[in-house]
Amino acid sequence: MAKCNQTSPPVSLPSKNYSTRPIEQFFYVYGIDGPIANATITAIAYYDEAIGQFVSVTRNLCNDTLPISVQTDGDGNASLCLLQGTWIIQASANGYYLFQNTYTFDQSDLTKIELAMIPPVPLPTPISLPPPTPTYVFAGYYITPGYVDKIDPSTMALVSTYTAPSGHNSVLALIYDGTYIYAGDYTTPAYVDKIDPSTMTLVSTFTAPSGHKAIDALTYDGTYIYAGYYEAFPGIVDKIDPSTMTLVSTFIAPSGHYVVLSLTYDGTYIYVGYRTSPGYVDKIDPSTMTLVSTFTAPSPPNYVHYYVSALTYDGTYIYAGYGISPGYVDKIDPSTMTLVSTFSAPSGHISVSALIYDGTYIYAGYWTTPGIVDKINPSTMTLVSTFTAPSGHNVIIALTYDGTYIYAGYDMIPGIVDKIDPSTMTLVSTFTAPAGHNYIWSLTQNKVIGNNYAVFK
Repeated sequence: MAKCNQTSPPVSLPSKNYSTRPIEQFFYVYGIDGPIANATITAIAYYDEAIGQFVSVTRNLCNDTLPISVQTDGDGNASLCLLQGTWIIQASANGYYLFQNTYTFDQSDLTKIELAMIPPVPLPTPISLPPPTPTYVFAGYYITPGYVDKIDPSTMALVSTYTAPSGHNSVLALIYDGTYIYAGDYTTPAYVDKIDPSTMTLVSTFTAPSGHKAIDALTYDGTYIYAGYYEAFPGIVDKIDPSTMTLVSTFIAPSGHYVVLSLTYDGTYIYVGYRTSPGYVDKIDPSTMTLVSTFTAPSPPNYVHYYVSALTYDGTYIYAGYGISPGYVDKIDPSTMTLVSTFSAPSGHISVSALIYDGTYIYAGYWTTPGIVDKINPSTMTLVSTFTAPSGHNVIIALTYDGTYIYAGYDMIPGIVDKIDPSTMTLVSTFTAPAGHNYIWSLTQNKVIGNNYAVFK
């Protein structure tokens, strides 16, 4: 270590002759593993009281023959000859962040200064992320055998087709769980097919219990699939474990609540719509599969809101669409299961067959010729604008939303899907199904998980 020559006269500072006695200051440099050898300690600046600021130094102020930088020994120790006063001391070492701090040194206190150095946090190993999954639209058909077409929405062209096993006919419900597509069949016995969307092949099948006939609606709660049945008196909803495709439990509706037409989920509860007059919406606790409460649709003197053909949820309210003329959409408070307000469709917009929510607006599809989609402001329950389908695109049965566009499926030969720009409510492009793929009664996509749809049967 450099020894301080106590008799050496100090070097003059820029502002005055400084006669403070030199001192030998000792340092100890250490890291998380103990002392650091070969660390460099440098006196980089001295506080000159005469001018009230730090002055950078390029030579030792005690004596020109002494260094302003020293290296620690194997035990992390080193010493520098410094003038009494305030200094900026810097320490550096391979594998550590640069250390710098301010110290005041005095002859009366020669305590060894400990300099703690921190190693840099190692950068995480880069993770090679898979490319994002392309978005596709999936269309189910009300025919034998059951088909599900995978559609490229950028081109509105067919990618591939899932052909259901023998006896799995009439795909009237589709849902996506983030990994798989689930197709509900309008058959006896009823089936739910779990489909790998990348290969469009069957993974496994849920076979409904005896008496659970004709699946008409599906929804997903983040863990389980729920299937509603058309040919059930009273109505039935099955809770299905998608990992095993087995029955978990069953909800049996109250007397008079029959023929399930629609399902949706609000993050806590399952909601069921029925083909009844007046219309009923049951709120179900999915943990127990028991009834919580019921909404009974209005029954004014001149009309009744019957046939709850469609349900959707906007993050706050439940919306119920009715298969009647004119079309109505009721806004329901799920906490009280009471009516908030009603949207009355324009003349000629009859029988709401599907509802969907895009994060801002509610969209209602109708059983009309040509097909119609109304864009509804949910805060006011008033009409914003209308999409009228091209000639020959008749009877909208299903709607879905992929985060950008609305898709409408038609009950046509062959099946048709229109891609609609929701900002302008105009047609973007059309998918025409292959020959034999007739009557689109269900739609979903693999972008928005649990995209609930409902149809009027």
